Amino acid sequence: MKLSELYDRVTAASARGDADAAQKAFMAAVGLEVRRPATEVPTRLPPRTAPMLRYLEPRAVDRYALLFGARNVAKFEDLTESKARELEADFRSRGLRTVRTGPYRKRFDVAISSDDAGELYNVIASRGTQAEKVAEAEQDRTPSGTRAAGLALGYPPCCVEHFVAIERSPLAEREGINETAIRSPQGQGGDAPWEMNLLSTMSPVGFVPCAMTCPRALAFARAVLDAVERANPKDYATLRTVLSRPILFFRYSTFFVLVGVATTRGDVRSVRYAAAIANDDGTGRPDTLSAWQYAELGSILDAGNEVTLGDGALTIRRDDSVLASFRVADARVPMLLRFTSRT
Repeated sequence: MKLSELYDRVTAASARGDADAAQKAFMAAVGLEVRRPATEVPTRLPPRTAPMLRYLEPRAVDRYALLFGARNVAKFEDLTESKARELEADFRSRGLRTVRTGPYRKRFDVAISSDDAGELYNVIASRGTQAEKVAEAEQDRTPSGTRAAGLALGYPPCCVEHFVAIERSPLAEREGINETAIRSPQGQGGDAPWEMNLLSTMSPVGFVPCAMTCPRALAFARAVLDAVERANPKDYATLRTVLSRPILFFRYSTFFVLVGVATTRGDVRSVRYAAAIANDDGTGRPDTLSAWQYAELGSILDAGNEVTLGDGALTIRRDDSVLASFRVADARVPMLLRFTSRT
């Protein structure tokens, strides 16, 4: 079943008051078995959210990279017309070339879409003629066009080929390109360099790496981060703090930022945390999904301070007391991501 169909079942069943069906669909979407019966459709939304992935705003990290020499060309996606014009004017005042493409309406992934955004635009900016080359390549809606655009944007060839392969895969058709892309890099399940955290608008890697340890992707990320540090050390410090935090990931729009220090419990993956904050990507996510997320996961995480994923189970503890243990129904879905510092 497509992920979008599971989400549709959650919203439809919730609307008719069928808590049992809605709960089962939600838990199937996050890859966990139902732990307790649902007696009513929840309405409480997460008390706190973190804007890790945000849309409709130009990525500041790419702007830093472009203005301070780490990139010769960058693409800023999903902008309103007013923001696109404002960004173009800023870049042109600094001697850069720009190309604006659009309008279009974007479905942010195959599962959740937002009609509130209206018509959207992309702005491609460069020091030379690269912006025109990227815009021309993107008119070709074939793997060759995707490849040409990625290479023109300066992304590592190995990572470009990786994305070309997954973009039109059956899994991308079923789960959505964003969902498939975030799971696709080799080594995603292990500890990764903090510079390769892909789940933030602040991430210096705005493409899909072929592996979390890809040396070319890591070099790209560090060049961008060096530009940010030279331009604004305070922003760099904030960025490093944000990208170093562990993440309990279920789906592209459903994950929690764990504020705390990663720890290890034997051979299983575990994170001790002070707060678990749900992501809010600003795409018009239905309140019903957010309410089920809080009822089934967020409220328990709020009460706990350690989460462990291993032996086919997701366990939430408060000190040495187990608050909840969920059997994993789909081992591909939940991931506990931890990020390491540069050595």
